[in-house]
Amino acid sequence: MKKKYFYFILALLIILFSQQIFALRLRYIGTIPNRSIQKIIRFKRRKISKIILKPRRKVKLRTKYGRLWAKKSIDFYKNRRLKSFFLVRKTLIKTPYGKIKCRGKIEFHPNNRLKACSYSANKIRVFRNLFWVKNKIVFYANKRLKQLQLKKTGRIKNKWGHLRLKDEISFYVNGNFKTLFLAKPQYIKTSFGKILTGSRQKSSNPDLVFDSNKNLIKIFARPNSKIKTIYGYLKPKGFIQLYHNGKLQKIILNQPARIKSIFGKIKVTGFSTHPNGNIKSCTLAAPLVYKTKYGVFRASKSNDDNLFFYSKGRIKKMKINSITPIKIPGLSGVFKAIEQIKWHKNGSIFEIQIEEPKKIKTPAGVLSVYPHIRFYPNHKIYGAGIFGQRDPLRIRTPNGIILMKSELAWHEEGEILMGVLADEITIHGKKFRIDEKIGFNKNGKFLGRVIWDAEKGKWVKE
Repeated sequence: MKKKYFYFILALLIILFSQQIFALRLRYIGTIPNRSIQKIIRFKRRKISKIILKPRRKVKLRTKYGRLWAKKSIDFYKNRRLKSFFLVRKTLIKTPYGKIKCRGKIEFHPNNRLKACSYSANKIRVFRNLFWVKNKIVFYANKRLKQLQLKKTGRIKNKWGHLRLKDEISFYVNGNFKTLFLAKPQYIKTSFGKILTGSRQKSSNPDLVFDSNKNLIKIFARPNSKIKTIYGYLKPKGFIQLYHNGKLQKIILNQPARIKSIFGKIKVTGFSTHPNGNIKSCTLAAPLVYKTKYGVFRASKSNDDNLFFYSKGRIKKMKINSITPIKIPGLSGVFKAIEQIKWHKNGSIFEIQIEEPKKIKTPAGVLSVYPHIRFYPNHKIYGAGIFGQRDPLRIRTPNGIILMKSELAWHEEGEILMGVLADEITIHGKKFRIDEKIGFNKNGKFLGRVIWDAEKGKWVKE
C-alpha cells in the first residue's frame, strides 16, 4: 500500500513539474502551456509581441480584473504588459460606470487598465444620463469613459437645452462631452443667434463639438440657417467654428456676402477671423485689384483662402493670378512676381516668389536668386534661394569660412543668419551634415540647426 501511495505522489509531482517546464512563463499574466501555443511573434529585442494560440485552445490569464479565459491570440506592449486578447465567453468587467458585460476582443492600457471592449450589455449610466449602447466602448487610462456608440436615442440636458442624441458620443479625459450627433433638428443658442443643426444622414462629422471646459467650438448649420454677426446677416454652409469665448472663428457661406476690409467691401464665400474680430483670411467671390508703390496686384475668384490679414487689418499675404512686375527700392531692375506676395505689418514687401532667376547685390556679393526673395521692412535683403552656383559659396561666419549653397539669410547689418551646408563640418564638438541648415544670432553666437517658422516669418532654432 505504501508503494502505491509513493508512486501516485511521484506521478502527481511529475505532472506538476512537466506543466511548469513545458509552459511559457510570463511575468504579468502567468503561464501558458506550450501545447496551446501555435506561434510566438517577437519584437526586435526578443520581447514577445504576440502569441497565436492553436484552434479550439483556451488559456487563463491573470489581469487587473481577475483571471480571464483567452482564445485565438494574445498581444503585448514592449514593456511586456498585456495589450489585448479575445475572450472565450461573455465576461463581467467592473468599471466606475458599473459592471459591463464584454465579449470578443478586449484591450488594455499599458497600466493594465481597461481600454476597450465589445460591449454586450444593454445600458450604461454616465453621470445622470442613461444610455443604451452597442458595439465598442472605449476608456481612458484613468478609467474615464472616452467613447461609446448608441443603440437607441439618448437624451441629455445642459446649457444648450434638452438634446436628443444618436450614433456616437465621445468624452474628454476630464469627463466632459467632446462630440455629439443629434437625432433630430434642434435650435442651439449662440452669441450670434439661434442656429438650426442636427439630423444628417450617415455623417462621420459630429453636429456639436465642445472644448474640455464645455464651451461650444464647432457647430453644423443646416441649410437656410441665418446668423447675425458684426459683418451683417450671413447664411452659413456646413460647419461654423467658434473661439472658446463664443466669438466667430471661421465660416463658409451658402451665398456670397460683402464684408469690410482695407480694400473696402469685398465679396467673399467664406472667411476666418482673429480673436479681436478682424478678418484673418477670406475666399474671394470676385476679382480684386490692389495698387501699391511696388506694383499692381490682382487676385481672382477662388475656392480657397487667397487673402490674409494681420490682426489690426493690414494685408499679410495675397495669392495672385498673373505675373506681376515689382520694383523694390534700393534694387535695380524689375522682379516678375508669381503665385503669392507677403507684406510686413508696416505695408512693405516681405517676400515674393519670382518667375525666373535674377542677379542682385547681397551681403555675400552679387548672386543669382530664385525662387524666392525675402526683405526687411527697410527693404534690405533678408534672405533668398540661391540659383546656378556650380561651386559652393565661401561664407564668412563667426566660426570661420564655411561652404554653403542653395539658400542664405542675413541679419539687417549684413552678418550671416542662416545657410545650407555644402560640406560636413564640426562646430563645438557637434557634427553637421551636407544640406543641413545652420544659423547664428545677431551677436554671432552659433545656434546649431535652424528651421523656418512660417507663422513668425523668421528662422528659429530647431
